[in-house]
Amino acid sequence: VQPVAAQQAPPVPATLPELDDPIPIPAVRPIPILPENRFKSQIWEDITNWAASATDSEWSFICQSDGMLVAAHGENLSLQPEALAGRLLIMLDQSEKLSDGYKHPASIMLEFQNRWVTGIIFEVNQESILLVVVTVDHVSNTVVTALKQELHNFFNAQ
Repeated sequence: VQPVAAQQAPPVPATLPELDDPIPIPAVRPIPILPENRFKSQIWEDITNWAASATDSEWSFICQSDGMLVAAHGENLSLQPEALAGRLLIMLDQSEKLSDGYKHPASIMLEFQNRWVTGIIFEVNQESILLVVVTVDHVSNTVVTALKQELHNFFNAQ
């Protein structure tokens, strides 16, 4: 039996990466609408198209805070958008109450009928709007964060 040579531990690097470095957020292409047109009614179709492209979704739609459908893009998949939006809004409201007053923009993701449903709520003129995307694969948290940031920047541009 041969003696086993002691192995040395790998050297410690002189500097360690900073933990405070920001986590990179993937680029989401900007909403393809001029900011001065952001309060015109036809923008909702453009936003559903933009969200569908950014998330590779089969279906995206926007509802008002009362669940009223405003715009949709893609294949419906036999889901009732108003009913789905109403339930997502209830879940988002409850999550806000449970999170000690954390305010919008909030989001929720759930698996439903072999699809992932992601809801993002944001404010426009002090009204809550719900953007929903339905995808085969789940939308990553970094993409959801990028979508929220882009919506916030777009509707709060000066």
